[in-house]
Amino acid sequence: MPEITAIKLQCDLVMRGGIASGLVYPRAIAKLAETYDFRSIGGTSVGAIAATGTSAAALGSKTGPDHFQTRLKRLPEELSETRDGKTVLERLFQPQPGTRRLFRVLMAGLRHENKILKVGRIVTLLCFSYLPIAILGAAIALFPLLGFALTSAIGGAAFWLLVVLGLVPALVFVVLASSIGALGEVFWRLPKNGYGMCSGSNDFEQDKAGVLPLTDWLHELFQNLANRPLNEPVTFGHLWNNGGNIEKERESSSC
Repeated sequence: MPEITAIKLQCDLVMRGGIASGLVYPRAIAKLAETYDFRSIGGTSVGAIAATGTSAAALGSKTGPDHFQTRLKRLPEELSETRDGKTVLERLFQPQPGTRRLFRVLMAGLRHENKILKVGRIVTLLCFSYLPIAILGAAIALFPLLGFALTSAIGGAAFWLLVVLGLVPALVFVVLASSIGALGEVFWRLPKNGYGMCSGSNDFEQDKAGVLPLTDWLHELFQNLANRPLNEPVTFGHLWNNGGNIEKERESSSC
């Protein structure tokens, strides 16, 4: 008897945004793909990325290997893989050299930990990231105090007590000076970097852990799902299955 090929149902799919949703979508899409052929696909924010991946995989399944149950389904594991102390998801966001310090300080605030520990981590990283200006802040606070102590008759325990008491305003000046350095980069570096810290692309150059920046990684992902080489980007024409002729699709849709 001839083999009977199961006909899949048709499915329209719209996905909303949200980081957590982005981690759920790949497996959900892979499960739906077992039963449905995707027809109209859309989304916002992370949902738009998932929609693009779904469209690319749907195209790829008709022209070569089906990646719904392979690359797409395993995407959460791929993103959560730890490389050199960071997950692949973290490594996708690669700041430009001029915004690296600012990015590092802001990322420290995303950790899930005790609030006091988090504030301490942010302040410490802020001061060490802007160490030269932090030292200048300490000097502004300590030099007058040390000058007074050295030129006066104060000595012994009183001298050291004065030095210890001076550490409190010195610490305040260190944090203020470092904060000024960070704000300076916000108003100076960010405009030069297109008002962002990560451009998302580095001409497909990987970081030290072998991870591409976000935009380059997404391009590689979509092309892989669609079974197409990197230098032949997927277009709406390919998704509409008209050989890339958008005008032809418009004419057929208006009949």
